[in-house]
Amino acid sequence: MDNKFKNLNNILCLVFLICFFSIINISCSKNNTNNSPDEFNNSSTESQNGIQIKSEIINRDGNNLEIWSAEVEPSKRSISLVRASNQLTGSETVSEVAIREKAIFAMNGGFFKIFNEKSLQLSNKYLDSFHLGTHYSPYYALPRYSLKIENNWYGVNSVFHDVVGWNSNINEMNFGKISVVPALSFFNLDKSKSDQLNLTAVNSLSFKNATIVYTKNWKKSIQFPNIGYLLKYDFEQNKIVETFDLSKILNQKDRNMNVNDKVILIYFYSFNKKILFQNIQDLFLDFEVQTLFEQDNIDWKNMDFIVSGRPQLIRNGRILTPFPNSNFHLNKFPRTAMCKLNNGNVLFLTLGDAELMDNIKDGASILTWAKILLEKGCKDAINLDGGGSATFYYDNKLRNKQDPLQERHVSDVIIVK
Repeated sequence: MDNKFKNLNNILCLVFLICFFSIINISCSKNNTNNSPDEFNNSSTESQNGIQIKSEIINRDGNNLEIWSAEVEPSKRSISLVRASNQLTGSETVSEVAIREKAIFAMNGGFFKIFNEKSLQLSNKYLDSFHLGTHYSPYYALPRYSLKIENNWYGVNSVFHDVVGWNSNINEMNFGKISVVPALSFFNLDKSKSDQLNLTAVNSLSFKNATIVYTKNWKKSIQFPNIGYLLKYDFEQNKIVETFDLSKILNQKDRNMNVNDKVILIYFYSFNKKILFQNIQDLFLDFEVQTLFEQDNIDWKNMDFIVSGRPQLIRNGRILTPFPNSNFHLNKFPRTAMCKLNNGNVLFLTLGDAELMDNIKDGASILTWAKILLEKGCKDAINLDGGGSATFYYDNKLRNKQDPLQERHVSDVIIVK
């Protein structure tokens, strides 16, 4: 009996030791996984002609991050920008644009501001349909910086800002920093140029201290404030047909004005150049585009597509540090980016799950985001609008959000066909 008990005891001790070391080994493996910045798992790929989709989970800074990427061959696919609702006064989800345009892939584009139909800027809390049960849909989502689609500037900014631009033939993706100043040139009856007026904005609803021109891209009526002056220029008659002192128009409805193919409106917050408009026979709207990197020799003005982001993350294979110490740069937010690879292909990426955007750990800092893009072979890269706007759509499916009802309405969308 004693020998039997001893054998049983030995067996139990052996089982205990095996279990003990197994637990330690598993624990060590987990710790190694969490501490390794390069550990990838749950990776999957899909591909069609000229486009490859990849989803993966990586561990960075102690967090598991979901990345969706689309590598596009420009020689086989077309890449373009689409304005939401195909006009300025509106907004759409990425899915809505993709379905309307019959795109194989779509992703959100640049940063934007939102306004209601009374031209009042709204707080960002109204961006999402699930906030307090209130949804300004379609609110006006106007580009915060520059946005150009073919021959139309939907937004401009005179302060230097980061952009990516390309032409329809997509010979090259260009990354840089530009300033765009709209200007009105006035001509006298003898066709001589009388003056030029630099504007602060085009098609904007930020009126304070502004000089704004409204073009045919604006499809709905504009509700102007009770301060400032307004000129109405008729292209058929080649002259200013009406002037308004908005402070003297007391009825709010009478300050609603319309733009069409024949008429543009010029708004002045303060007006001290009346002499400029005497004997005007013709008017011409132009855009002066300057670049911070003259050595790049890029013709930004004649680029077919330009979308703004911030910041540019990588230039010529190097991360553009240091980044500012702001919440936007330091906090771990969902991110979106567009980059050029060394092989000439274009890579589109989203990181994090936007439906959990209130959790600042659900994403990456700008520096971590830049390092990830560098590891993926990006030669040049720019950060686009992220947070709740980060949307990855492919092959009739929304890939990075679980609930389509939480998809945000945006200003503009990048599509691939």
